[in-house]
Amino acid sequence: MVLLLIAMGSISLLFGYNTRHAALMLFGLTMVAAVTMHDFWHFADGHERADQFGMFVRDFAISGGLLLMVGLGRAVRDRQSRQGCRRRQEALTRFSEMECPASGPPGRRAPAIPAHPRAAAHR
Repeated sequence: MVLLLIAMGSISLLFGYNTRHAALMLFGLTMVAAVTMHDFWHFADGHERADQFGMFVRDFAISGGLLLMVGLGRAVRDRQSRQGCRRRQEALTRFSEMECPASGPPGRRAPAIPAHPRAAAHR
């Protein structure tokens, strides 16, 4: 059952279908697996404890990435957000084409920054 949920969640994230729900489901599964399967605090042997701690931290980091995907939601990969992405890109393009009042007339370039004296000696 768990393998089916992991496969479905992974495919959902890969193809961008209900990204937020899939990431939340995988976040929950990963946190439960980290706490129940990699309980490093129960091991007395230093080597085994370090191995379990490494796997716990790895699962915890994966959970952090999944939680980030939950927070970003559609902005991550959802197909529905592509139209919104295009609108944001068009707005940024329009904004970057606007004239800055401090730059002067449209055809005028900003003055060149003089090179540092030591930089000229190394050429």
